[in-house]
Amino acid sequence: MKCKSCGNTVPDGSVFCNICGERLVKAKAKAKTEISVPKPRQLKNGDWYAQMMVNGELVYVSASTEKEYFAKARAIKAGMIEQKKTRAGIILRRICLDFIESRRSVLSPSTISGYEGIVRTRFLDYMDKDYLQINWQAMINTEAARCSPKTLKNAWGFICTVLAAQDMDKPKVRLPQLVAKELPWLTPEQLPVFLKAVKGKPCELAALFALHSLRKSEFIALTPENIKDGFIYVEGARVRNGHNELVYKETTKNASSRRKVKIRIPRLRQLLAEADTKPGEYYITMSTNDLHTAINRVCDSVGLPHVGCHGLRRSYASLAYFLDIGERETMRDGGWSDYHTMHKKYIKLAEADAAAPDAMDEFYASLENS
Repeated sequence: MKCKSCGNTVPDGSVFCNICGERLVKAKAKAKTEISVPKPRQLKNGDWYAQMMVNGELVYVSASTEKEYFAKARAIKAGMIEQKKTRAGIILRRICLDFIESRRSVLSPSTISGYEGIVRTRFLDYMDKDYLQINWQAMINTEAARCSPKTLKNAWGFICTVLAAQDMDKPKVRLPQLVAKELPWLTPEQLPVFLKAVKGKPCELAALFALHSLRKSEFIALTPENIKDGFIYVEGARVRNGHNELVYKETTKNASSRRKVKIRIPRLRQLLAEADTKPGEYYITMSTNDLHTAINRVCDSVGLPHVGCHGLRRSYASLAYFLDIGERETMRDGGWSDYHTMHKKYIKLAEADAAAPDAMDEFYASLENS
């Protein structure tokens, strides 16, 4: 046998090397007595953290120093201290992931994807801490330096929902002030300019669907089966799943989203009649990002504000208000279930008072005849 210390050959069975005197079984004995645990990683807050399996249970171990981590992890694995099975369940990341998993079959793919994104990218200094011991205001303060107030508000809203599922009261924290941005839309005076500029463009069909109040996820899900007797039957939507793939879902945003919308713009009736889209095929094949960009390019070409797809949906509500169309009808066509939401977010009044036609049909018909 060879001495691992000096490399010289010594008689088999020797306890010590007869050249250097090193104990020959030292390294082997050490390997047998030392408990193997995963190598930790250092979090941004300075703690050392890793997870490991103990008797079939996933255990989370963290400590303030690397040396302390190894001592704690080996003690846990050796059974020297009691590790409650529920311990892994009170880590913030764990309860967030459990919340998502328990609702995977009832939430939309895009909602699930958004929640998973929050767990993956937000509050990283606190995700692996015991949620019962987190200083929530400190967590908010840390994240406020890394993202916009709106992003933080959305992420915090998810955390509060998760905590509520744990029967915990909503923590009292102060969030950064959210400055409301003025969302763009097209006024009744601007609509004729836009319709003329978008005519014949690849994005025209999508733009006309949006001007009929449809959400982007709704109009990219339309097939010839959804067009009947002068109406658009909104019965589903296409949204992105956790793999960033567009998938179809039959139920839309809320009960009011399932609706039929009268085709009011003559140009849309013409385009649908001329379309060679086969049954089961989607009318809109452009990517959603390309649609948004294309619509804004049209706006640029005629000096209009960038409205994108959703700004055209807001333009529908604004035009309905301008034409003195009843709010109940506007809510029904737009698929809004909440009156206050429609008023707060979608009804935008033109500054100039103008004589309004009696209905939206007449408004668009007059544009065709002008």
